[in-house]
Amino acid sequence: MKLPPGVTKLPKGVEIHGNRLRISFMYGKKRCREPLPGVAKITKSAIAYAERKRQSILTEIREDRFNYALHFPDSKNAKLFSGWGGPDIQKTVEEALEEWLAFQERVRAPSTFRNYRSKSRKLTRKWPRNRLCDIKKSEIEMFQSELLEEGLSPKTVTNPK
Repeated sequence: MKLPPGVTKLPKGVEIHGNRLRISFMYGKKRCREPLPGVAKITKSAIAYAERKRQSILTEIREDRFNYALHFPDSKNAKLFSGWGGPDIQKTVEEALEEWLAFQERVRAPSTFRNYRSKSRKLTRKWPRNRLCDIKKSEIEMFQSELLEEGLSPKTVTNPK
């Protein structure tokens, strides 16, 4: 499709797909391409809107506040990133720790394994039934600061071994 009058080049991450505008961006190590809902005709102003929308999304991703389903409610990616798209995305902290501990028990010394199991209990008490994908980086950092306030050393808090 030809570009509309007044547009010589599409902005980065804005594409014409058939007769629709779509934006592309990286989210969760996955390249996402989404058509823009509500854009019926490809015009200069629609392209400017697409560029602003993409920039807004990139900012939200950087600030760890992007909600895929809010921007693209009908997208199959919205289901994937909201926890309904794959088996691992539903995994709870407790389930992930059980898997990890089962592996560590086979490859580590008994005393090391006991230490790991002891440390893992703090995580399951903090997030008993939370899905891994629902825990934000900021929550983990707050948890680490709580452990430091309890008197644990920085090495103990940041080193899982």
